Amino acid sequence: CNGLSIRKATLNDASIIWKWVNEPDVRAALFSPGPITWEAHLGWLEDRVKNPGCFVYIGLAEDSKPFGCVRYETSAGQTSVSIVIDEKFRGKGCGVGLLTLSAEQFFANSTESLVHARIKRINHASVRVFSKAGYKLAGISHSEWGYEELDLTLQRTDL
Repeated sequence: CNGLSIRKATLNDASIIWKWVNEPDVRAALFSPGPITWEAHLGWLEDRVKNPGCFVYIGLAEDSKPFGCVRYETSAGQTSVSIVIDEKFRGKGCGVGLLTLSAEQFFANSTESLVHARIKRINHASVRVFSKAGYKLAGISHSEWGYEELDLTLQRTDL
């Protein structure tokens, strides 16, 4: 995935993000696997775009085509990250690139020093992507949905 860049997400990105998050493989990888309605998604994105503690970025391929979305959200003193990649761009290094570029941008624009990625242990592709982007295993727990959950972290000093 060469020549990628990022930009802040806007409400104009609602449709493409909604498409990505409702792909069957994406839903299966999440802790809450049910489909997301358009209305719920639009409200969610509007809240995130307006929230100063939330940074949502769109990954752009070399031809400026959007290929994914990453979100950093700070709540109760802890920052979490999540990512979704268009199925046509998976397995090409785009996720690692998006996580790396967005982490640099996030840390440059926030005072946070640590980011958490919570991933189903059985989601090997996401574990691999986050690990390649420099995230390290910080713990294992059980989610409220009954899944084993890995807590992978990235520190500002890891960049």
